[in-house]
Amino acid sequence: MKTKLFLMLFVFAGLLTGFTSCKPEVVENPNNILAENMITAKGVADIQVVLDNKAKTIDVSIPYEAKDSISKLTLLFNDLPAGAMVSPLSEVKDFSNNQRHNYTVTFQDGEVKVYSVGVTFAGLQPKFTKLTLNGIQVKLENGVWIAQLLASEDLKVVKLAYTTNELTTGAITVKIKNTDNDDYVALDTTAINNKYNFEDKLNGRKFKLEFNGTSNIVTVKVVTSGYTKITSVWQTFANFGTADFYGVKALSGTSPATVVPASPSTDAWDRNIAMDDNYIYIARGNKHMSAEAANPPIYPAYGVIAIKISDKTAKLLDRTGMYTTGETGLGAHGTTDVNVIGGKIVACNLANAANNVLKVFVWNNVDAAPSLLFSYNVGATPSPRLGDKFTFEGDLTNGKLRFFDYNANNRYYEFTITAGVVNTTPTIVTVPGILEPSTGTTAGGIYKFSPTEYMFSGTGKQAVVFNPVTLTATYKTPGAVFPSSQVGDAFFTFNDKNYLAYLYATDSFKRWVVTVRPLDYPTLAESLEKISTKATYINISGTAYTDIANISNGNGTGKIYYHKTSAGVVYLVAVASNQGISLLKVE
Repeated sequence: MKTKLFLMLFVFAGLLTGFTSCKPEVVENPNNILAENMITAKGVADIQVVLDNKAKTIDVSIPYEAKDSISKLTLLFNDLPAGAMVSPLSEVKDFSNNQRHNYTVTFQDGEVKVYSVGVTFAGLQPKFTKLTLNGIQVKLENGVWIAQLLASEDLKVVKLAYTTNELTTGAITVKIKNTDNDDYVALDTTAINNKYNFEDKLNGRKFKLEFNGTSNIVTVKVVTSGYTKITSVWQTFANFGTADFYGVKALSGTSPATVVPASPSTDAWDRNIAMDDNYIYIARGNKHMSAEAANPPIYPAYGVIAIKISDKTAKLLDRTGMYTTGETGLGAHGTTDVNVIGGKIVACNLANAANNVLKVFVWNNVDAAPSLLFSYNVGATPSPRLGDKFTFEGDLTNGKLRFFDYNANNRYYEFTITAGVVNTTPTIVTVPGILEPSTGTTAGGIYKFSPTEYMFSGTGKQAVVFNPVTLTATYKTPGAVFPSSQVGDAFFTFNDKNYLAYLYATDSFKRWVVTVRPLDYPTLAESLEKISTKATYINISGTAYTDIANISNGNGTGKIYYHKTSAGVVYLVAVASNQGISLLKVE
């Protein structure tokens, strides 16, 4: 009996075992998981998350600087799998003292997972929170600090200023490595000595920030714009009491070949200048053509003198057919300004109501005869005086020539060239308010900076920016920065940086100075209003000017000219009547 009962129980147990082994295995949904990028902390950036879906743990590390928030931190769950919900949601928790909190995630198919979450803070990673070089903010780009500085020789002594993320003053030490072969040395934090060499801008400078045994290497690269320096190629000065013309060699084109005296003792005026790759050109003029007939062949009464840059030999350009003896169309001066336009030499005379024909001449090269580009009878009404200076835009195929009216009528005359043909009926442009002060005459010019910003500058006046479309003045320069004796201007760009170069007189017109100033802002008006105090100054009058009685250039005539050669070399050349010539190289 007992045996039967035992067998029955054994069979029943076997049946139970068989039924249990047939139960289906539970398989987790592979989509019901979280990812590390789904967890953020409210108000705290740069957190680190380590997530284990199998163990259902989430460990968060917040930056050292945010450690005070660990006791009142709100964790956020973002971009969860479709239909998933988390609880608690957006709730402030205290994770200090290694406390952990559970977060329940219910997925769309009903599966529930409970994650244990803990938060710690990392050790302090020393870093710059602000870094300036020569007062310029350094920016972090792709892990590298980039300093956008002006190219200048003061890169040898760059002034550093910085703050770090230290919470206790002096907790972080900062060291610098000047070259790859140098050891890191502590920065001198005194205001006078904290200067370092950043000439090697391509390799950058390495800084080591240290705190409690941890260190961080920061590379700072300098990206430069603008010029490093302006050097003198050659300078010559008026040699008074002799027939020497600024030290240039004998002038060909006269018989016999002679040198040309400085003005104004001979009634000749070297008032304007231009250049190309090989020559410097000076426009000479005199009041009366009879002066040349009375004093042959001491000097040319008018014409363009070409001075060879390489050896300073001088050549008078061919004057065939420019004027006839006694011609009233000679103008007040036979040649007054010169420019190089499209590789050709272009010069004008000075015309007013008494000498009323404005003439513009063209030489294809230094050996060519001149041709007349156009003439214009200025007439007695509205009585302009044109030709003291002219500026141009474009070339002699399609371009514009602009002549400011000396007679202080707030206007300039614009001659348009289309397909090589000059429209001899000029557009007379009047801009109210561009003369400051408003009374008196001025030998001025119109200089284009952009399509919406031109600048007027003239002797005895303050430079003024105006809009050529609306014909309104937008900025008038102060005399403290832009002297009223400013007589010539040139805008140029070098190494992605805009500049204004100008020539002005000081010491009662006995000393003349070329000044170059950076234009740091998008518009000319703003750049001039906030002009940098940094400038390059070049004296073009020589060293003994105070000992010479007759060097005064009372008419305030002179000019500065910018030229970039076909080889990419950038020059500035300047002349002031009765003073000197300076050929300057921008590097």
